[in-house]
Amino acid sequence: MDVIQLRKVCKSFGALRAVDDLSLSVPRGCIYGFIGPNDSGKTTTLRMLMSILRPDTGDTQKRLHELLARTEVHHFEQTRPSLHDIFVRIAKPQPDETDEEEVAP
Repeated sequence: MDVIQLRKVCKSFGALRAVDDLSLSVPRGCIYGFIGPNDSGKTTTLRMLMSILRPDTGDTQKRLHELLARTEVHHFEQTRPSLHDIFVRIAKPQPDETDEEEVAP
């Protein structure tokens, strides 16, 4: 099951195309990183994943809010989860999220 799925996502700021036709799937339990030069769309993509920005075109499907709703996160002087909190939570599925039932030997 994918916790994040982007399909043909684009985002522009005036004449600048920050994200162009990005497709990405992140399966539950996986950790992905964004590596690239300055102004290559990394932060814009993360902001779209967090619903801070809306893509101009394309489709985003994410279970971030559903996953966070089931997690008790403690913050010090923060009003919303940090990117670190969100991606650590995605990378560590909870026992009730497993696809297989454990069977005693």
